[in-house]
Amino acid sequence: MRDASYIASRIQSVLSKRRKLALFTHHKCASTWLTSIVANICRKNNLKYIAIPWGRQCPESGYTIETALKSDNDVVVALNADYFSIKNHLSADMQCMHVIRNPLSVVVSAYYSHLRTHPTDGWDLLIGQRSVLREVDQDVGMALTLAFLESRHFQPETNGPLCDMISWNYDDLRIVPLRMEDITSNTANFFRVLSRMEVLRNATMPDPDRFSFAAMTGRQQGVIDLSSHYRCGSSTEWRDALPRGVILYVLHHYRDFLLRFYPEVIFEADSLSAAKVRSKSDCLPA
Repeated sequence: MRDASYIASRIQSVLSKRRKLALFTHHKCASTWLTSIVANICRKNNLKYIAIPWGRQCPESGYTIETALKSDNDVVVALNADYFSIKNHLSADMQCMHVIRNPLSVVVSAYYSHLRTHPTDGWDLLIGQRSVLREVDQDVGMALTLAFLESRHFQPETNGPLCDMISWNYDDLRIVPLRMEDITSNTANFFRVLSRMEVLRNATMPDPDRFSFAAMTGRQQGVIDLSSHYRCGSSTEWRDALPRGVILYVLHHYRDFLLRFYPEVIFEADSLSAAKVRSKSDCLPA
């Protein structure tokens, strides 16, 4: 029989163990912004964090998302999260959040980023994509960007963000979905959400206003700077930027996702649709 001191030490170990925070997001879904916030908080509070830029496995080191989730880091940020790579590696000591974005806005943001500003170091596929985008007009470029974002060969060991968002299991109650549009437009409220996470409950938090679009860019949302990573900041730019065909495609193929998380987009865009695109989710009870 184990002695009382051993049992007491085990109980103390369990009680003192901090829960881990896992933040899942995607390319063009506030991944850079989110990482900067996590880095700031963790530095201020002597917490350990890791930000994973690839989806399944680091091509150079072989380091996997499973390894990251099982590491001793207090916060794990997966910047190109693939549900099927993480679903079996979420433990009881984790609190998990998943940042999503309106697919129409993802297309617009990615088009301009891939055309001009996103670094291409280590991303040969983007080098090729950029050369193509420079040869076509904007409408064609938006359609090609949509196809690229849906690809399973987006980055090494990484799916495109729309591929991962649409294949995510949103009925997995272990992971709380957060809309990018909400957390970036109200940083104070997002910081309150973070402060309720167990690992950050006693953390000293930075001023949330430092991470607003205006503070980080010197511009109001909607004022465009084509040379900036934070180019526009508007959640409705897609209305004027996207060709009708791309809007209709997203309305049809992402309709269940939009109805669940972005019903206002359905109402705004349905007037553009001459086709009667329907899905089982339309049959909602009165």
